[in-house]
Amino acid sequence: MGKWRVRMIQWVPVLLLAMAPVAHAQWAVVDVGAINQLVQEVAVLRQSLSAAQQTLAETRSQYAAMTGSYGMSALLSGQNRNYLPTSWGQLQAVLQGTGGTYGALASTVEQLVTANTVLTPGEVAALSPSEQSRLEAERQSAALLQAETRVALSTTSARFAALQQLI
Repeated sequence: MGKWRVRMIQWVPVLLLAMAPVAHAQWAVVDVGAINQLVQEVAVLRQSLSAAQQTLAETRSQYAAMTGSYGMSALLSGQNRNYLPTSWGQLQAVLQGTGGTYGALASTVEQLVTANTVLTPGEVAALSPSEQSRLEAERQSAALLQAETRVALSTTSARFAALQQLI
C-alpha cells in the first residue's frame, strides 16, 4: 500500500490540474496607428468647432446689425410728423386764422394773402360784394397752396437731410 499511496499522491496534482478551469491569458495590444488617427480626428473636430463658433458669432453680429437700433425712432422726434392739415375742417381753420395745431401755417397764409395783393383797397371797394368775397376766397386759396407747398418742401428737405446724415 505504500506504493499505491505514493502513486495516488503523484496523481492528485495531475487530477487537480485537469479539473481546474481553463485560463485564457491575453496580451494587451496597443495600436499606435489607431491612437494617432484618433488624435488627428480630435484636432479636426476642434478646428470645425472653432469655425462653427466663429460663424455663429458673425451671424449673431449680422442679425444684430439688421435688427438693432440705428436711432431711426429718434430721427423724427420732436417734429410734427403730420405737418399739413389732413381734413377740410383743419384747412378751413387755417384759412380763418385759427389754425390751432397749424398756427404757423395760418400766419403764413395771412402773410401771403397780404404779399399777393395786387388790387388796392379802393379797387377792391369798387367791386360788388359777391366779387369781393370771391376775390378774398381766391386770395386765400392761392396763399394756402403757397404756404402748404413751402411747408411741404421745407419739411421734406429737412427729412431728406436727416436721412442723408443717417446713411
